[in-house]
Amino acid sequence: MSHNITEPQLLSQYRSMIQFIEITFNGARLEQTTIKIPSELLKGKHAKGLGDKLKATYPLFHEDFSNYSKPVKEKVDACRSWYTRVLSKKYGRVMFVKDKAAFEKEVQTIQCLIEQYKKKVSDILNIQMEETKQELIQYFTPILIEDPPDHLLHLDKESLDEQEVRDYIEWLLGKEFPTAEQILNRVEFYYVYKDVTYQILQDDQFYRDIEKAFKRDPIHWPHQKQKQEVLNLS
Repeated sequence: MSHNITEPQLLSQYRSMIQFIEITFNGARLEQTTIKIPSELLKGKHAKGLGDKLKATYPLFHEDFSNYSKPVKEKVDACRSWYTRVLSKKYGRVMFVKDKAAFEKEVQTIQCLIEQYKKKVSDILNIQMEETKQELIQYFTPILIEDPPDHLLHLDKESLDEQEVRDYIEWLLGKEFPTAEQILNRVEFYYVYKDVTYQILQDDQFYRDIEKAFKRDPIHWPHQKQKQEVLNLS
């Protein structure tokens, strides 16, 4: 490194230009939400021949549920694309310090959109979960009447009441089904800033990464002001 710029100066210049950022958006893929099928329902002889859909876990919602979260996901993806650049896996994403105010304003817009999304789907979640529960009750009722579990063995099989079987299945499923509030609480969107460090400035890969990520931008990076070996850009 040249003696013209000291390490503290170089660090200060980079920190005034860029920051690393992690943007997290989780929990909105509701169509991937599953519940655990109670083991008591899978022990019967009929359960062993279940189709591919009905295994140890079962989807709570239909695939088309992704349509509800699509506008939010697209907004988050657009925010990432507009304000950040991807470096290598080692360093993740980076953004310009000068864009922070605009980025944080966009984040507020997305957070409002997420709250609207939660309100919109809350009742729909409850309806679809009840449909899924009734679907499972309907499926397992004749199976348990034919092959009662230990819990119902005290009953006379010939006089086994269907409603009691249904109530038993519903009780089992009730322990596995989440509430709409619990599901929606998993939807989270947040970001974390991380500063450039002295250790990072010792890594040639960092310089290669930023030059590659911003190669279309007319930027003269602080390290380029120093006498150094020509970087081998990939």
